Order: sequence, then C-alpha cells, then structure tokens
Amino acid sequence: MKSRMDFIIIFCLIFTISISVTASARETTVDDDSGADFVSIQEAVNNSVPGDTIIVKPGTYTENVLVNVKGLTIRSESNNSNVKVKPLNENIGTFLIEADAITISGLNITGASQDYDKSAISLYSDMNNLTGNTIENGCILLAAERSGNLIAENKISNGEGEGIHISCCGFDTNIVSNNTISNCSIGIYEYDQAADIRNNRITDCHNGIELTTSSSVIDNNTILNCDVGILLKEGSSPTIINNTIMSCAECGIFSRENFGGKRIYNNYFNNTLNVRFEDIEGGDSWNNSLTRGTNIVGGPYIGGNFWAKPDGKGFSQTCVDLDENGIGDLPYNIYEDEFDYLPLASQSSPQNSVTPTANFTASVTNGTVPLLVQFTDNSEKVTEWNWNFGDGNSSTEQNPAHTYSAAGNFTVNLTVSNANGTASKTQQITVQDASYLPVVVPSANVTSGYIPLYVQFTDLSQNITSRSWDIGNDGTVESTDTSFVYEFASRGTYPVNLTVSNENGTSSEVITISAQRKSSSGGSSGGSSGGGGAGGSPESAKNVKSKELCQIFITSGKNIEFDFTKNATSIVSLNFDSKKTVGKTTTIVEMLKNKSTLTPNAPEDEVYSYLNIWVGNGGYGSDENNLKNAVACFRVEKSWVEEKGIDKSSIVLNRYSDKKWNALPTTFLNEDDKYLYFKAETPGFSPFAITGEAAKKQTDVKAQPESEDKEENTGSTAGNVELQSENKDNTSTPEKATSTPGFEIAYGIVCLFGMFLYRRQKV
Repeated sequence: MKSRMDFIIIFCLIFTISISVTASARETTVDDDSGADFVSIQEAVNNSVPGDTIIVKPGTYTENVLVNVKGLTIRSESNNSNVKVKPLNENIGTFLIEADAITISGLNITGASQDYDKSAISLYSDMNNLTGNTIENGCILLAAERSGNLIAENKISNGEGEGIHISCCGFDTNIVSNNTISNCSIGIYEYDQAADIRNNRITDCHNGIELTTSSSVIDNNTILNCDVGILLKEGSSPTIINNTIMSCAECGIFSRENFGGKRIYNNYFNNTLNVRFEDIEGGDSWNNSLTRGTNIVGGPYIGGNFWAKPDGKGFSQTCVDLDENGIGDLPYNIYEDEFDYLPLASQSSPQNSVTPTANFTASVTNGTVPLLVQFTDNSEKVTEWNWNFGDGNSSTEQNPAHTYSAAGNFTVNLTVSNANGTASKTQQITVQDASYLPVVVPSANVTSGYIPLYVQFTDLSQNITSRSWDIGNDGTVESTDTSFVYEFASRGTYPVNLTVSNENGTSSEVITISAQRKSSSGGSSGGSSGGGGAGGSPESAKNVKSKELCQIFITSGKNIEFDFTKNATSIVSLNFDSKKTVGKTTTIVEMLKNKSTLTPNAPEDEVYSYLNIWVGNGGYGSDENNLKNAVACFRVEKSWVEEKGIDKSSIVLNRYSDKKWNALPTTFLNEDDKYLYFKAETPGFSPFAITGEAAKKQTDVKAQPESEDKEENTGSTAGNVELQSENKDNTSTPEKATSTPGFEIAYGIVCLFGMFLYRRQKV
C-alpha cells in the first residue's frame, strides 16, 4: 500500500508540473490584413502570458506598443524587413518596454521623435534583447539603472538625434554590438555606465561615439566620415582598443575636461587631426605593454596605435623601424605630456595592404515608375566609391539614392577602391511601366433604405485618369467626383454604374441601390445584388452594441470561411461556397441592442440576441445567386439558458427575409464551461435573431438523459467550432487568456497534502 501511495503522490506532482508548464508559453500571429490571431501588435501583447512568442506578418502597423508582459518575444515572420511599425501618437515612443526579458527582432520601426523618451524603442527594464531591427528616424533608448540588455545587429539611420542612447547607473554590463548606424547626430551616446560597445559600424554622424562619466569598453568599432570619431566628456575613463577611426572632419578623438585614466591602444587613426584636447591634465595611457600578437595593421606585436593621415604623412606612415618589429623606434608625442611609447609602424594598414571588399544593399529591387531606390554601402576597407546605376547615371557618394524614371531592367554596379586595389558588386533592379488597365472599385455607404434615401458614393478605384457615375445606368452622367451624395426621392431599384479609364482602357461596375417606402408591414432584407469590397451596414449606429470584422479574398468555386476570433458577438464563424470571384471582401457582424431597424417586428420566441451579418457590399451576401451551402456557427451563454428556463433543443437562428422571420435548420454542436455552440444553414446573410423556447414544466416525471445523437459531432464545421472553443491558439476565449497558471500548482499541493494525511492515518 505504501508503494502504491508513493506512486500516486509522484504522479500528482508530475501531472501538476506538466500542466502548469504546458499552459504557459504560446505562439500567436499578427497580421494587419487578415488570417492571423490578432490585427495589431498591442492586441497580441494584451492577450499574452509570460514566455509567449508573437510573430508579426508583413504589413504596416501604425500604433504605439506598450510591452508589459515579462519574457515576450516579438519578431517578424522569418525576420522579414517588410514588417513596418509606425507610431500612432508622435509624442511618445513607438515601443515602450516595461517588462524584463523582452526580445524584439526583425522589425522595421519608425521613431516618434528624437527627443528623450520619444524614441523608436524605449527600454525601462532589464535583460532585454533588441536584435536585427531597422530603425528609421528614431533611436533606441536605454533608460537609467537598466542592466543586462543586448542591443545587437540593428540598422539605425536618418535620425536627427542619437542612434543609441544609454542612460546612467546600470548595475550589470549592457552590450551594444554589431549595429550599423548612419546619418545621426550622435551614433552611440553613453552616460555614467560601464557598457560594452564593440563591433559597431558608425558612419556620417556628427559624433560617432560620445561618452560622459564613462568607464565603458570601446572595442573593434569602425567610425567613418563623422565630424568627431569619439567625443570624451567630463569624467570619462574608458578603454578604447582595436577601433578604426578615419576620414573624420574635425578629429578622430576629442578629449574634453581630461582627467586621465583612459587606456587607448591598438587603434587605427587616419584623420587630418587624429586627437584634440581641451583642459588637459594628462595621465592617459596610449599604449599597452609590448605583447606578441597580431596588431590592427598586421604587425607581430601589440603596443600602441597606428597614427596615419589621409596625405600619407602620418607618424606611423613615416616613422623609423630599424628592427622591423612593427613598432616605431621613437615614441610619438601626441600632445604636450601625452605620448604613445609604442606607436605602430607602417608595415601594413587597413587601406594600404588589404584589398577592399565590395558589398551593398538596395531598399527595393523592383517596382513601378518612378522608382526610388536607396543604396546602402556595406563594403570594407574602402576609400572611394563609384556607382553606375545602369541607366546612364552615376554617383561617388557612399550611400546614394537614385530614382528610375523609365521602365526596364537595370544592372547596378558598385566599384570600391583603396590604395591596394579595387572590387565590384552588381545588383539587378527591375522597373515596370505604371500604365495598365484601371481597377474599378465603387463603394456606397448604404445600399438600401427608406425614401428619401441619401447615399454617399465613393470611388476607390486604382490607376485611373477619369471617372463617371451613371445613376440609373441610362447613359446620363450624374457626377465625375471622387465622392458625392445623391438623393433617391422615389421608390425603386436603381443600378448605379461607375466607369473609370486611363490611357490603356476602361473598366466599369454596377452596384444596386434599393429605395423603399416606409410601411408598417414592410421590411428590408438589408441588401441587393452586388459584389465584394469594403462592406457596409445600413443599421443605425445607435442600435449597434458591438461588432467584429473579418476580411477574406473570395474566389469562385472556393469554400470561404470567416473566423471571428475576437469574440465580440455571438457569431463564431461563417462558411459558404462562392459562385463568383469578388476579390478582397469584408464581412461585418453586428450585435444589436434591440431588434434591427430593418425589421418591423420581433420573432415569437424568447430572443437571446439580435444580429446583422453583412458580407461584402452591394448586397453580395444576401443574394442566393452569389453563394451556396452557407453555414453560420454561433454560441449562446449557458447562464441565459438557465435564467430563462430555455429548452436547449429549441434554440434556433432566425433570418429575416421576405418580410418575415424564418427559423433556419439549426444543429447543436458542443459546449464548454460557458457556452453552447450551434450551427445553422442559411440561404444568405441579412438581419438575424437567436431565439429559444422556455422548457415546459413537468411534474412527477423523472428527467431523461439527452440522446447521444444530439451531442454527436455533425461534420467539419462542428470540428472547427470545437477546435475554436478548446484551442483557438489560447487567445480567443477570455477564460484562456486570463487563467492563472499557478492554479494547477496550488491544486497539486493540496493533492500532495491530502496524500500525506492519508498515509499518516494508515500508519
């Protein structure tokens, strides 16, 4: 018995731990279009638990994201640079990170401002990883007293302020490595920290690296074409080693309020003025002790720095090295009492002994005329750049932008050079003619209603040079405006034809408007013939309690499924087979406060919910000629059934059509703790109502169990609903999103404590 009880205790413990672990981390997707768990990054964060991974699909996301769930990973799909995130509010940062251990990777982020606290990414937490992102017009801000963060392999450009800002007082080392930073006021700014800044490439900034009260390690960075390579402000005593600083207009290193204590060795300086001092007191070390090893210019010993000038007359380029050990025979007097006692000699250098490597990227490689392409140089060991864009134009800039004004296939060639040789790389750019047939997309804010009916028409067409609206399709043009309002004063059905054209042809499409006379017995089915598109609702906004939208591309002959994952209404999903191709189509589900304003009366039974379902515009979803085999899956709260005494078998979905309510064939699917799930077959979509009858009172009759046939899963749609109610990526059902993982652990502890008391009683 004892061994059996031991087994039970161990099993409870393993079960408790396993369910608590597996219930935590998940993977969800974000898509600004459709077909994902969420349509915004913030929505995904709000529905996450610690340890989740959020995968962002290609698209443009305009939002300010607050990340306050620990351990999240937010990354693009396959590190796709087509994921663009822009701030909705320009007065705050695009990403604000307040939780620890956050990873943000592979996103293209635009900053809100260069002002402090208005950056592209603001870190107010510890142990975060920012890797492989592209930052445009913004910076990465590391707030005060933050530690253990990694900022690596990001591309930061075109900022008016800092590329990376590191505030004071971090307790553990923050690492800034392998970032590419260009065209910023300050590439990397660090204040009162001991950061590890290494392997970064900084170009075309005012100050490449700026340090204040710093003891950081500045290792193996390349700083080119800045005004000042490294600016050392008050109280700074960093270690600066293995860096290449060249072509800086003012100086390579500017030391202000110098109090000594800096270690600066094995760097390659090639600037007209390599070092500049202000308020110097001396005490810096400009060389290491002589140590065998390959130095920055290929010599056999590590000692001091290589002192070069663009004219070839720098100290290291001209000094005497009789023993040929790569160290100058005399020390180099940098300034007053500042000496490099082991200056490197000119055996080899990054420019004079190593051939360059050519490499570049293009912001786009194909598009339509006019096509603007930003070229970014990633070459190494280069002094000159020569671009040939393939269309007769050229440039000698390092990172030029070029606009192609004609269609064609163009081969871009970059040739880079230094004193030791040249290298080249090519890239194909395809530019297409923007002239093609116009795409006609008419839109109306309503397609039916009572006279006088005012309808706003809007032209959403693409690639057009002219348009004409023909009300009644009788050959008379009523308007050529992009948007206008038209009054239908008489009852009738009106075809409205939009014709658009450009130099290559003409396209047209008709939408139908139904103008009705108010009648105490009349009604409206809420639609007429038409196609897909942006969708619309004739329902009064005052009567809409909540709504949810879903967008799908509809193709003829395909089974179409709209999944409503936000649980904003009673509708779970819609399915039908489309008889025609109508393109990208939006479906709107509206949950109403009262019966629809389009229906004059109410159903006979108890009403759980009034709903409108609008598929596409122009009445596409209400026309049986457009679709077949339509099914609506819906859910009903158990609390309503119990409160009203509803017979579960009587619950049906009713559709208003032909001026009356029609009960649809409805099948029970399954249930969970909160909802009953059903499906109903419908010939089309319009106003609906979910109803049920109160169960008849029975006396002295024992209740019989429901038959198994009622619980039977009846098809693929039922399977889909069951999957949604149980799984749905653990994001759709509020109970899933807000459940407490610690509950299973607490339950396991109670289980173990019970087993312990039981064993003691047996003893």
